[in-house]
Amino acid sequence: MVILLLFAVSVTNAQQISPEQAAKTADSLNKILAVTNNPLQRFNIINKLLLNDNGFSGKVDSALCIQQLQIAEELQSDSLLGTAYNWIGTYFSLNKGDNSTAMEYFFKGIPFAEKANDKRRISSLYFDLALVYTNIQNNEELLKYTRKGGENLPAASHPLYNYMLAQYLRCITTYFIRNNQPDSALHYAQAAEENGPKANSLVLEFAAHRLTAATYALAGEGMTSTGGLADLNKDGRITLDEWLRYAVQRLPSLSADVRLGKLASARGFDLGPQRVEAKPQEPALFDFTGKPSPTILRTGVK
Repeated sequence: MVILLLFAVSVTNAQQISPEQAAKTADSLNKILAVTNNPLQRFNIINKLLLNDNGFSGKVDSALCIQQLQIAEELQSDSLLGTAYNWIGTYFSLNKGDNSTAMEYFFKGIPFAEKANDKRRISSLYFDLALVYTNIQNNEELLKYTRKGGENLPAASHPLYNYMLAQYLRCITTYFIRNNQPDSALHYAQAAEENGPKANSLVLEFAAHRLTAATYALAGEGMTSTGGLADLNKDGRITLDEWLRYAVQRLPSLSADVRLGKLASARGFDLGPQRVEAKPQEPALFDFTGKPSPTILRTGVK
């Protein structure tokens, strides 16, 4: 069995924007870029364009990545090189689905970010690596690089601290879901819910809501001390495949409940008031390919 944990939208660098805002912002930035000659200023404008585009489409413009790398190499700036390699890795990960090349660029960017002592960039590179290891189903490396990112979060006073913390919480919750530890996943999902509004990223808030709904479905309903609803074929056993598939089936309605504040609690924690009102995207939480898992999580289900 192959299980890939996916998100309906990219959360790597996304910012809280609407399609209209994204278009207006891109138009304004391109006009400024066209009349800007200073290399560092051009680099920063390109970075804003990449953030804007990624936040709306979940993709990365390769032409902008090339321009950014050329500037970073011209200026020989460790900080800029770390950022440029991060974006190129994100391009290969999101646009191409090329995990190997994505990892190559993420690893290439880490020494530059470390030389610059750029905690925001160091943590970003580690969290992006964690997501790649999620895609290739390597739970131990997912946990390893999630922890490394958590150890390198920027200071709490940094303007993007909560934004980076949201990425840590997303990755660690994902690890515990994949590692069949729903109670631990719920603990971090609660923290993600609380941090969501502070991250100033609607996409990261959606990710937190989906993970909360998924962990509630797995731990609160799917498999309980008295049985569970995840016995989809009613054979008295709950397999790992069934457990995760139940979350997929339950997620759309649960996710809506979470956003509307209809779930008062999930295994003992208060989800708190929800401020996201936009209609959710159709989620793709787990993708199953290959042979079914033989792992049986519970027998004697009634």
